[in-house]
Amino acid sequence: ALDKEKYLFNVPDNGKVTHGGLAYLKILCRKVLQETPGQVAITRKKLTNLRTTFLEMDSNVDTFNTYVKKLIIELQKYGERESGTDLLLNLFEAYEDAQDMAFADYIKSCKSDHDDGSKKLKHQTLMELALTKYNLLKQSNKWQAPTPMEEKLTAYQAKMEKQFRSLKDKAKKVSFDKSSVEQSARLVGEESSSCKE
Repeated sequence: ALDKEKYLFNVPDNGKVTHGGLAYLKILCRKVLQETPGQVAITRKKLTNLRTTFLEMDSNVDTFNTYVKKLIIELQKYGERESGTDLLLNLFEAYEDAQDMAFADYIKSCKSDHDDGSKKLKHQTLMELALTKYNLLKQSNKWQAPTPMEEKLTAYQAKMEKQFRSLKDKAKKVSFDKSSVEQSARLVGEESSSCKE
């Protein structure tokens, strides 16, 4: 269905409603060229794959939210509406997979509040909360900062690598010493046999 308010106009002089020819043509062309059930299905599919898209965007909430808003506008262009509940669930799933633990925990907390009814959220509100948290973490240089456990593991790994290098150097020395002893023994053996002759 064409949006009549976009091409029908009231003429101020006589109060009659008239068609705006160019506006009507523009809307008609857009409808014919773009609005197909396939395009709507593709856009809806993109909205169901938000989790994958978010990871492909390296958990960049700003870029991701812009992408989601464009998909919503695209659906509206086709005269369709997004399912608020499905979109909200897809957003929760995507944000919970963030590469930052503090952010993911914050989103899980928001979801828990939403699920128990203490804080009802719409997709717009969740997107705003996510962007605010993302910006705060980025500005404080805490975005994707290692957790205390990751820091311990990194320190442990460095310690193990140092010990491994030390053992490897000792093994080379022992190997070198062993071959030196064997070579010396051969030389001594050769000299003693030549002395007997």
